[in-house]
Amino acid sequence: MKTPHLILIIITTISIVLVTDGCNQKKIEKNKNIFINEVHSNIVDGKETFDKFYQKFYSDSAFQISRVVFPLRIYNTNYIDGFEDVKNQENDTFFIKNNEMFLKKSGWIFIDSLTAESNFEKTFEKQNFLIIESLNSKNEDIFYSREYQYIDGKWKLVSYYFASY
Repeated sequence: MKTPHLILIIITTISIVLVTDGCNQKKIEKNKNIFINEVHSNIVDGKETFDKFYQKFYSDSAFQISRVVFPLRIYNTNYIDGFEDVKNQENDTFFIKNNEMFLKKSGWIFIDSLTAESNFEKTFEKQNFLIIESLNSKNEDIFYSREYQYIDGKWKLVSYYFASY
């Protein structure tokens, strides 16, 4: 009789642990979604929410280029690695000044983050009036980070980071 009771106690304990762990996972996901929703909709200065800006930024090329601060600071590991000794360089699309790379307006190519969203794990970090969007590829060793800043009542892209490893 003791063995069936012991088995019942073990099964009950395992069930409680599994249910509790499942609840914790749901709570983590819920908190993550609350944070993302907070980032998207609660940063308002009476004019523009980040969510509305973000949707339009990735669907309207004219709007997108109007909301990029040029020259845009670019961190691209594919290019920066070769520029350690290059203090100044310039062409039609970018320039390097004091070992920092900047993209000119003429070098901008429309980016459509929303269509490729399923291939990336996306997170947002909020710091006052700055939002950092991080995208990690699920299939490749690629990482993007974009910083958006609330400037004069409008959200704008202020820096862009790309790394492949």
